[in-house]
Amino acid sequence: MTKLPMRLFITTVVALLMSCGIALGAPLAWFGLPLPPPLSNPHWPVVKIDQLAPPAIVPAEESSYRELQGDRILKDVKTIVGFSRQDFDAGHRAWGRITGFPAAQATIEWAAKQFKQAGLQDVQV
Repeated sequence: MTKLPMRLFITTVVALLMSCGIALGAPLAWFGLPLPPPLSNPHWPVVKIDQLAPPAIVPAEESSYRELQGDRILKDVKTIVGFSRQDFDAGHRAWGRITGFPAAQATIEWAAKQFKQAGLQDVQV
């Protein structure tokens, strides 16, 4: 009987074990550790805002402060996310609000405009 080099023997054993796991449909754990969960789709929302708890109750004495209400913030979040979606829809492989990309520039310009509309005098981009 011919002796197999140790490296070839180990490679063969690992390949056999992996093929057995694949054939049985069972993912193989490495050194007894469980496999990590599958990666999520980056196009799916991380937080489903429509399934969140009901809005917080604002105390009566603070009811005049309306700038930071959820529906107003959500509108801005949708606008900012929209820049990434436009980048994705344009077919860019690396899409999103990445520095130097069109969506990032659009977001920066939008934010500067919001600061100016809020009354800030020295807004620079």
